[in-house]
Amino acid sequence: MPFPETDALGQDAQRANMERLLRLAVGGDQQARDQLLVAFLPRLRKQVQYWLNGPCRGAQSDVLQSVLRRFLEKGPAVPPSYDDFCKWISAVLRNRCRDEWRRLLKRPGALPEGDGIPARPDTEQRDRLAVLVWLALQQLPDHYRRVLEYTWYDRMSSREIGAAMEPCLSAGAVGVLRHRALKKLKKLLTLLEDRHGNE
Repeated sequence: MPFPETDALGQDAQRANMERLLRLAVGGDQQARDQLLVAFLPRLRKQVQYWLNGPCRGAQSDVLQSVLRRFLEKGPAVPPSYDDFCKWISAVLRNRCRDEWRRLLKRPGALPEGDGIPARPDTEQRDRLAVLVWLALQQLPDHYRRVLEYTWYDRMSSREIGAAMEPCLSAGAVGVLRHRALKKLKKLLTLLEDRHGNE
């Protein structure tokens, strides 16, 4: 067990490093931004696991992806102070988790009967599929990718997605865009599965 002084010095050095990365990330340094996300990921994952458990635990990775994407979209507008940044990203994550619970409670029959929790799919298979979906999403045109990310990760309605798009779209146009995006995504997933299956 380390001495308290050593431990405190290590924490101070870690905080100083995080503050430096945050300043660089706000200044537009993409490498610093990526390092900051990697450093924050374990803490965010623990918070998601705390807020989303039981019947809602299947949405943990989607909510985490949504929070990380929100940080990437916010870019230089994130709070430059380390303490303010920690509060901001925790608030974003907490609000997304609350939204997820509200959506679950609104769906009829969403909560399991009694104390049973639905069985989870095989973790290795799910992780592999998540990577393939992520790779396929990166190859989609920007407007297709955004519609699918807003639908899956942010759980936004067609009307909300239309308002978030530039230029603004009607709910019907979002539905058409989503349909086309899914068709293209399925083709890409088939190609990726064939390519990675043969390796």
